[in-house]
Amino acid sequence: MDKGSSPASEEETQLIQNWMIDNELDYFTDFHTANMGTHEDAYTASWFATDNADKESARAYYRTLNLMTNVYANKYAELPNDLIYGHVKKQGYLSQSHRFASANGLKGSLLEISEYIKWFEGDIYKVGINWAAEMIGNLIIELTREHLY
Repeated sequence: MDKGSSPASEEETQLIQNWMIDNELDYFTDFHTANMGTHEDAYTASWFATDNADKESARAYYRTLNLMTNVYANKYAELPNDLIYGHVKKQGYLSQSHRFASANGLKGSLLEISEYIKWFEGDIYKVGINWAAEMIGNLIIELTREHLY
């Protein structure tokens, strides 16, 4: 895929934007996995960004984070006590697709999840991938609860 020469010039971004226009969406979540063991989020398992006005989505993320932190702290006792399971970042971290969704009146968020939990001895990628799958699944449940009820 072309990396793009300007914002939204990448083919995959254009496909997502066209799909948003062609479908009646209630909410958009841009989900990414990353090896966060190599930069400022080295001790973080996930982070979330949304429009400042979208308090419902931030609450859904916090509920998901609370649930998942309890599950993983018990399931993987060898994870360090100082592991940051997640936090909310400022709106400036939103992706191009999220900005497009917002500009078209669609609420949304960005969820970044580490695929690599560097302190885990053994199959670190399996733990990270499990974390990613369980985080996104549980976040979708919480977002649905928050926006439908």
